[in-house]
Amino acid sequence: MSHGRRATRWPFALALGVSLLGAGCSAGPNATPTPSPDLEPTTYTLCPPSGELPASTENEAAISVIEGRLATLGISGQVTIGSCLDVALEGTPEDDALRAVLFGSGLASIVAVPPTRAAEVVVGLAPPDELTTVVDPNSGAIAGATVEGPAVDVQLSDAGAALLSTWTMSHAGEALALVIDGRVIGSVPIDGTNASGGLRIPVTTEAGLTPAAVAALLAAGPLPGDWRQPEAPQG
Repeated sequence: MSHGRRATRWPFALALGVSLLGAGCSAGPNATPTPSPDLEPTTYTLCPPSGELPASTENEAAISVIEGRLATLGISGQVTIGSCLDVALEGTPEDDALRAVLFGSGLASIVAVPPTRAAEVVVGLAPPDELTTVVDPNSGAIAGATVEGPAVDVQLSDAGAALLSTWTMSHAGEALALVIDGRVIGSVPIDGTNASGGLRIPVTTEAGLTPAAVAALLAAGPLPGDWRQPEAPQG
């Protein structure tokens, strides 16, 4: 494998005008970045934690994940891999919240929350280790998400929907929480609206992400393992 290899996906026009900004940014949750012809392209760079370029299959997968996130955010960009992964965006200023969405690991799971543990599940923090994982982050059961006002509709594969439906039918009175990269995003009670496998998760400012950012992280699955950065511990 040559470290000089360069995999390129050229700029693509995207139609979804949704917010990319996470909590803590100056723009509001419904802001949409407006490209400016006066700005130079902004390049976001992610280098593999090991310092070694991963295998070509991992690189191609990483490009596809980043492209999926850009598409969900409605942003045009050019994704290339040399010794690191570079994302060049034309006419947009540099933004730390966007960087976090582009390069977040994107490991998403759905955990069950019994009533006796509900007070321990805090949005924005890590969930208790003892909770049951209903949908595993490496299962591929989460197929994406769409923004629905202040919430996201989590889309599941057929297998994931069947698994969730089976769980909800025998666990009335519990709740389901969406966890991304070790942080609780939101939760919903188990009721008739999710008995068929659907899951609408409210996203509040405490999550540290907007609904659009959550949808982007779920758009194309997690980054390949060799590209994932170490996660900061959650409180």
